[in-house]
Amino acid sequence: MAAGVRDAGAGTGGPAAAGGGRSPSWSAWIGLAGAPLAWSVQLLASYALAGSRCSPRLPLAPAPPLGGALPALLGVGLLCVAAAAAAGWVAVREWRRVAAGEGSDPDGAAGRARFLAAAGVALSAVFLLACLLTALAPVLVPRCA
Repeated sequence: MAAGVRDAGAGTGGPAAAGGGRSPSWSAWIGLAGAPLAWSVQLLASYALAGSRCSPRLPLAPAPPLGGALPALLGVGLLCVAAAAAAGWVAVREWRRVAAGEGSDPDGAAGRARFLAAAGVALSAVFLLACLLTALAPVLVPRCA
């Protein structure tokens, strides 16, 4: 009976032929979650560094090295923008790979992979913009405003 269940989709366009048992590739997940994760890290680090910038006597937030919080804020912003851009590049690469290599199975594994790749491209674009705007905030907004 197990052999009959295992071969049920073979050659018929069913789950076995569409790759229904396979999970999406790691690059699809990196493209989907990389930029939001980079922005989250940037936001948390920026709050901690801005707190030390605005109240230097706060015992829980020691002063950052290299002459203040502004260089540290800009460095964190630059690293997170680079990470979000890399995640976007991975998402676009995955989207092109899925679009070129998959057949016309909009409801099966190919459709799921295309959706995951397209969502990764969209999320990466939105969160790359968020990272850029968050990185510019220390320069554009007055200190402790």
